[in-house]
Amino acid sequence: KLRDTSERIKTAGRQGRGRSTIATTQEPVKQAPKTPEQVIADKFHDMVSDYNVAIDNFSNVAAFKQKWNGVALSRKERQDGTKTVLINSSRAFEKSEIWCVNFSDKYFAFPGLSVKSNMATYMNLDFEKATRDFKGVFDISSGSSWGTEPCIVRRGGAGFVVERKGKLIFPN
Repeated sequence: KLRDTSERIKTAGRQGRGRSTIATTQEPVKQAPKTPEQVIADKFHDMVSDYNVAIDNFSNVAAFKQKWNGVALSRKERQDGTKTVLINSSRAFEKSEIWCVNFSDKYFAFPGLSVKSNMATYMNLDFEKATRDFKGVFDISSGSSWGTEPCIVRRGGAGFVVERKGKLIFPN
């Protein structure tokens, strides 16, 4: 009886080991390949996420600038009214009012860290300074919290031309 029981235990042990190796050698489930639109959308969401991290913490601004090829811009004075032109800013990227980044031959302009830092100044007198400084670049409004939507720009002449205005939301 003892030998029979011993043999059954050994046999069961070998079968158990065999089953466990089968379970570990299974192929991982493969995901369907992403369409070019999904790849671009994912990259855009990464860029916006990186922007939000940088705008909330100054120590992340340099990494954001480097990763997304950031350029400091400012609104060109005395616009003719037909199109808004943004030119290279004389200020450092970290201190400029408009950050321009690009990927996939598209350019996006975001409000810089200095805009969020100086929010109170931009909100004075019914957003008078914000409306003047960002005319043709961002639509200004108030909401429950700070928020932004980048404007879309294209290279043109000595700078960038705004193709679609963004949004800048100040908290009320």
